[in-house]
This record gives sequence, structure tokens and C-alpha cells, in this order.
Amino acid sequence: MQSDYLYSKNDVFSEDLRLDILKSSEKHFANNLVDGDNGILQITEAIIDCHGLSLSPSSFFPYSERCWNIFCLKIRDLVYEYCDKSDINWSSMIPFSCWGERISYKPFEDVPRPKWEHRIFSRLYAPVDKHDNDNWKQISGSVGLRNTNEPRISTDIQVHKTFIRCVYYLQTDGLFGTHVETPEVCRHTGVENSIFIFNTSELPNYNILPHNPKTIEKRPPTNIIFDWYINEPFEVPDWVLP
Repeated sequence: MQSDYLYSKNDVFSEDLRLDILKSSEKHFANNLVDGDNGILQITEAIIDCHGLSLSPSSFFPYSERCWNIFCLKIRDLVYEYCDKSDINWSSMIPFSCWGERISYKPFEDVPRPKWEHRIFSRLYAPVDKHDNDNWKQISGSVGLRNTNEPRISTDIQVHKTFIRCVYYLQTDGLFGTHVETPEVCRHTGVENSIFIFNTSELPNYNILPHNPKTIEKRPPTNIIFDWYINEPFEVPDWVLP
């Protein structure tokens, strides 16, 4: 396995389908958020996992919303492409969890600005450091927010496997993206409607979402994260896709 291989692809979906996914994700940011004070970073609970499509009657694929069916199958195909190029047996890949994250002022619409302004840099996200800004060439009026922790790998308390992460940049101005600690540090710029796939169990990483007050209200930067794992040694999976 070539654990430091990085895969990216632009123009993943048609514009109509991208907008369908964006519209559907809105209800998850409204009614399916992780509990906790995350400032202006909104993180959803699983949109899709082994229990089905959240906020819907669908427990199994195909789901009741066409856009998520197409999303799952397309990401599956791209994960298989990643496997072919990184010497991984594609048949061992199992979907694990899919969720969303975005920067939004909506939680503070009715709160006077001075009372919430300090919470922009919350316990989960902080301004990017000078090193990040130097590499991502900050554009006037735009700041990036990233995890306050150091770059980290992904683990799970129940599934002890190697995880492969897919970051789909659903809506963004393309200024920032994903930082990955490879032998040579990689900073992948998150172009809208593109995807970035990498080994998140072995490559410490964090996502950076743009925070541009001039555009954030109309186009809040939004990522959909879809984690998979390599099912070796084999165990009966909880979730499969056709």
C-alpha cells in the first residue's frame, strides 16, 4: 500500500446535482448538528452511515433522496480509483461515515455582534497560522479557520482499521482546503465541486475553511467528509454499497 498517495479530482458532479446536495445538506445543518458550542463552525452528525440516511425513513441503500444515492456511488467509484493507484485491494473498501461541516453566522443571527465575535475562534477552530497563510496566499478580507489541535490522524474506538478520507468541497471560494502531513507537507486547495482523497490513519491532517465576511452569508463554505476503511483482516461490515 502506498500510504502517502494523494488523489484529487475536479468537477465531480453536475452543477444541478451539486445544488441538490447543497439543498439537502441544509436540513442537516439545521436539524442534525453535533451537540456543543462550536462557534461559527457547524458540524453535523452522520448524514449517512450504517444506520441509513439521517432525517429520512431510509435505513438502507437506495435512499429516499436521489442526490445522496448518486453521491455515494460516485464517491465509491473515486475511492476505487484511489485504490488502483495506491496499491489497495478495492474490494476491501467499506464505507464508514459521512458528515458535513461549514462556517456560518446563522447560530448568532439574533445575538449582538460583540457577544459572539470572540467565539469565532472556538474550541474546535482557530485562525490559520502564518505558515498556512504564506502557503495559501491570503486574499484581502479572507481568513482561514482550522482545527486548534495539531494535525491528527483518524481512529475509531470500535473499528480498528486503516481509514481513507474523502473531502468533497461542496461550496467554497477555493482559497483554502486541506493540510496533510506527508514527507513533504501538502496543502491541497479546495476547489468547489472537487474531491481530495488520502490515508487519514497515517497522514496527520486538518481541513481549513475560508472565513470571508463579504461572502459567508450568501455562500457559507461547506465540506462533506466521507470516511471509508480498509477491511483487512476481514470482518463482517455494518454497511455496504452495491
